[in-house]
Amino acid sequence: MYYEEVDLAYRLHQAGWETHFTPVTDVTHLGGASTRQQAGPMFSQQVAAALQYFQRHHSPARVVHAVMAFRFAMRGSVVADSVRYRLARCDDRKRELAARLKNWRRVLAELRGS
Repeated sequence: MYYEEVDLAYRLHQAGWETHFTPVTDVTHLGGASTRQQAGPMFSQQVAAALQYFQRHHSPARVVHAVMAFRFAMRGSVVADSVRYRLARCDDRKRELAARLKNWRRVLAELRGS
């Protein structure tokens, strides 16, 4: 679901293959349409896939840097959404932000083990 294309493109490049873009059709991608109902678990899977890619193809030092970058981004998201939550007036918006905060915190907890 996540990072498979990046992994494949990287491995093909390492094997000497080339990637070409051929704009012969149009595709409409409805971002999040498949994952919206399970946003939290899907986001966790996205981060896990990114880290798996780094572990598979990069040095331990790069993996540490990737984990640090994800942690930094998640903490920034917690701070930003916490402020948005406190400023929100609509109950629906507060529920949405509470769910997002839960997701950020879950991923941060998972990253502690990395």
